[in-house]
Amino acid sequence: MNNVVSKFNDSKAELLKAFGCPDEYFIRYMKGFSYQITEDDGIFFLSYWQDEKNKTTAIVVKRDDKPLLYKHNNHTMVIAIDCVKIGFIFEKK
Repeated sequence: MNNVVSKFNDSKAELLKAFGCPDEYFIRYMKGFSYQITEDDGIFFLSYWQDEKNKTTAIVVKRDDKPLLYKHNNHTMVIAIDCVKIGFIFEKK
């Protein structure tokens, strides 16, 4: 079991480094999901869905008044609060 945990931690650290994300977050890979980021009066919202009728919305975390968005190759990681801070990773479409 220690080997599995070690591999998970190493993989997570490598993933965050690839995105250039300096902090550690829970990670949730959103394969097959669509997403949209909107702004309303300085607050950014992340909406994500697989079915247009069932959208979920989370609040995007900001640092220095900028939303925490990290891009790497064909993916974007959005740091948002959906009960806890989570790094949502979406495929670019």
